[in-house]
Amino acid sequence: GNAADAAVAAAFAIGVVEPFMSGLGGAAYVVAHEAATGHTLTLDGAVELPQAATPDLFELLEPSSQGLGVYGWRGTKDNAAETGYRSIAVPGAVATYATLLARLGTMSLTDVLVPAIRLADEGFPVDWYVFANSAISMSRLQAFPHTMATFFKADGTPHKPSMIDDVLGPDL
Repeated sequence: GNAADAAVAAAFAIGVVEPFMSGLGGAAYVVAHEAATGHTLTLDGAVELPQAATPDLFELLEPSSQGLGVYGWRGTKDNAAETGYRSIAVPGAVATYATLLARLGTMSLTDVLVPAIRLADEGFPVDWYVFANSAISMSRLQAFPHTMATFFKADGTPHKPSMIDDVLGPDL
């Protein structure tokens, strides 16, 4: 493969191992330069709001109220702007990755997905970033049992980073 193949494979793989701000449900932007031709490709994979989305879609809480998400936006009734079906935008990441692959790649989408599928199927050691984001997001994720089962143990605790066992022992 080439750099475009590697970039797309890495983007899908990081969506598995570090899904916080790296997943398939968001935006992706590409600037790729072909030295041989001097051509630069730019792709804007921004998210798009549904056509029915309007400024009055969410009931805002008082200005001092902060939503539960990572951005610190003003709170909305039932946290509807950040959690639930109305909070969804149409993601642009997958289409952007597929376009990059089609224009500059040498491998098929099926082939570049192999590493991400393997990581999702076989698992991977949790690092401190996934551990911290899981713990921080716990109150939001508890409403979604399947998501909780992915990021937390059956007793409700997050999977600890693999390096902790190396430093403090497995009984932490």
